[in-house]
Amino acid sequence: MGKLDYVTSIGENITFETGIKGTTSAFTNDVSVANLTDGEWLTDYTLTNKSILDEKIMGAYSSMDWKVNESWTAKAGLRYEYTNSQLET
Repeated sequence: MGKLDYVTSIGENITFETGIKGTTSAFTNDVSVANLTDGEWLTDYTLTNKSILDEKIMGAYSSMDWKVNESWTAKAGLRYEYTNSQLET
């Protein structure tokens, strides 16, 4: 996981912010369940499973705050997100 943010003032009443964020996850989960029946281990296939996850999530954003006066503030921004999740079972 990582992120990078940048904030700066443009003049006295405007603030600009931008940044990127990202995370990756990957794991293998291998579960096996067996029951001892009459001295023999029998696999329970309803509870046995192998799962593999490979996931990437990325995002970028920018926004601007403008303090119009003591009573009013305007905010505008854009955000982009990308997600790629692969789950095998």
